[in-house]
Amino acid sequence: MQINSTIAGYGMGTSLSRAWDDIKSNVFLYAGFSVVFLIVYAILSLIPFLGMLTGFVSFIFNVSIFAACHHYRQTGQLEFGNFFSWSPKFGRLFLGNLIYVGLAILVMIPLVIISIAMLGLSAFSVLVEDPQTFIITYGSTLAGIALMFVVVSIIFGIWFFAYFFLLQFTEMSYSEALKASWKIGRNNIVQLIAFVLLSIGLSLLGVLVLIIGLAVTFPLLIATQYHFMRNFVPESSGEDDWDIMKEANTSF
Repeated sequence: MQINSTIAGYGMGTSLSRAWDDIKSNVFLYAGFSVVFLIVYAILSLIPFLGMLTGFVSFIFNVSIFAACHHYRQTGQLEFGNFFSWSPKFGRLFLGNLIYVGLAILVMIPLVIISIAMLGLSAFSVLVEDPQTFIITYGSTLAGIALMFVVVSIIFGIWFFAYFFLLQFTEMSYSEALKASWKIGRNNIVQLIAFVLLSIGLSLLGVLVLIIGLAVTFPLLIATQYHFMRNFVPESSGEDDWDIMKEANTSF
């Protein structure tokens, strides 16, 4: 079965609709899982030294929602244990997350160095002595630095949009998944922008009703991503003109 890098099925709007159908049919399971995860995440973040683990375990939320959506699509039923049906691939996914974090650090280090060079070391003494003067004096430079980080973050988000999905549901190598994810993100930039805007809107909506809202909007976003990504791992192998990667085994 081959994987296409250009959307050939339903877009982000339809993906959201399908995701909502999944969530509302099992809203208490999704909300319950989300609340448990958010509590564990909050506890870890408050404990010295364990707080650093939050960056390594956050991917579990994504792959668990993917697993629940996949199971429900296959069987029409969902139980709490189905959120963890990805567990046989824990090692593969955890190593994939380490690669993700490592690449993020490699990207951030030169950005920080460039930012320091743009400001100059004297800026930090101004910041300590008079924060207001610092903002007035270096405002335009700070805006430029912020824009630089935003642009790089967008590029990074495009690159990794499909990464964990491909690791979870295909047997691609890590390098293949990285290449495939980049092509999928690059070739569907408009849909990804729509997803970013959707994420902002749903996150704000979730914040308005606090943890209960976040417990629904967070899994809804991940479920939307799942249904959108299924465009690229078709159940039929009849498409001969896919332009990405070699044939890959898949659990679909």
